[in-house]
Amino acid sequence: MIIRILALSVLTACLSSIVPGCAGDDLSGPPRLRLGHDLCAHCGMIVNEDQCSCAILVEAQGRRQHLIFDDIGCMFDYQREHVHESTLLDEFLHDHSARTWVNARFAVFLVGVHVRPETPMGSAIIAFADKGAAEKTRARCGGEVMDAAGAALARRAWLNAKHGNTKEQR
Repeated sequence: MIIRILALSVLTACLSSIVPGCAGDDLSGPPRLRLGHDLCAHCGMIVNEDQCSCAILVEAQGRRQHLIFDDIGCMFDYQREHVHESTLLDEFLHDHSARTWVNARFAVFLVGVHVRPETPMGSAIIAFADKGAAEKTRARCGGEVMDAAGAALARRAWLNAKHGNTKEQR
């Protein structure tokens, strides 16, 4: 009887450690950001503020995971450098004003902006949920309003101008 109870306890413990591993397969939506704890998947810096933080949801080998970034520039650089390692499922950014998650498909980007404090890694790229908020900030801080594709191309052009040819994945 004691052996049966012990065996059942061990089996329950083993199953409870396996089941949470499957939960990543259903992962969707933006991550829960843990300021001061999460590390940027690109540069390794601690994510200390939410205004410029962003994340991608990827799937590799049947497992989904969020990758968190401290700066939109880090997210663009990571995606360009690791394009073949996983399948990109979704992208999320923090609205610079409202500090809420916004899906990148619907975001408006302000590139080359001179906000204070600067973006964490100096990319000068911030995002907004709507064009009106982006235009209002542009009038005050400069920069150019664009969509995600335009912002990613602007980032690549800036890197090429600053560092020469950057890692390109085709």
